[in-house]
Amino acid sequence: MTATSNRTLVQELCWTEWQPLQGSWLDRTFPEQPGLYRIRRAGFTEWDYVGQTGRRLRDRLSDLKGIYRTEMPYRAPHTVGPALWALLDATACTFEVSVAPVAGDDQHRKTVEAAVISVYHQEHGGSPSMNFGRMPHGYRMSSGNNTKLAARGVRFRGGLCTEPEVSHLPGLPAVGPLEAPWHAGWCGHSWAPWQPIEMTEHLPATDQGLYLLRGRASGEIIYIGQGRLRHRLIAHRRKQQKDSHPQGKIFLEEGGLDFTSVTLPGFHDHQRLELENDLIAAFLMTRRVAPRAQFLGEG
Repeated sequence: MTATSNRTLVQELCWTEWQPLQGSWLDRTFPEQPGLYRIRRAGFTEWDYVGQTGRRLRDRLSDLKGIYRTEMPYRAPHTVGPALWALLDATACTFEVSVAPVAGDDQHRKTVEAAVISVYHQEHGGSPSMNFGRMPHGYRMSSGNNTKLAARGVRFRGGLCTEPEVSHLPGLPAVGPLEAPWHAGWCGHSWAPWQPIEMTEHLPATDQGLYLLRGRASGEIIYIGQGRLRHRLIAHRRKQQKDSHPQGKIFLEEGGLDFTSVTLPGFHDHQRLELENDLIAAFLMTRRVAPRAQFLGEG
């Protein structure tokens, strides 16, 4: 079964027609179900953002009301709010939105979102412009918005800036095709040999990159991740002792974990997230399910 044949998982989505984003949360003709939404600037074919929600779609879109106010919104209630506000401020554009209902649980919906973004990534040479925490040049992103940040005095609204920031840097083109796992060059990466997760202590503390977890009982990839490799893998190893944690329960059922990784020196967070997203999408599009422990909580 090939990834190409399974692009039907993306092609079968029933997207609504594009319509103005502003006021879309009042449109009672929108599907009542959870699902996906995509946002672009009017007059453009390229997308600026793809998101998902377990709520009613128009309820999630109402979280973007703040982009039409004078001050840049915080990253809550919507993480892309600051970026869309900045695009409006810089270009006085008009945003359009299209939505698609997606049946199934949170894990399935988030994995379909990954597939939509990755097919776009493959076909356009880049991801939607504001996905993965990116910002337009000349703008700094706001902080989150919660009582802890406010109490510490570190909550702030972003806006214009003159210094370059990591969030201004572009994403990456796809490294390789979305293909069936697993082989040593999967999705264009040079994966290290599989090792027991107990060997993570020997990894350099500063190495960052991508990693896969394989369950020993099933022999299947059950999680795809990115970040500081030793730190992330030790955190997964500790979850093997927590049967109350949704991932820990799966790890225990597997009777042990093995891992493989690829180091990506010099890559930034949003670039690793982009490549991680491609791996999750490739898995879905060839197996038709998410890795068992994906999107089950990172705490």
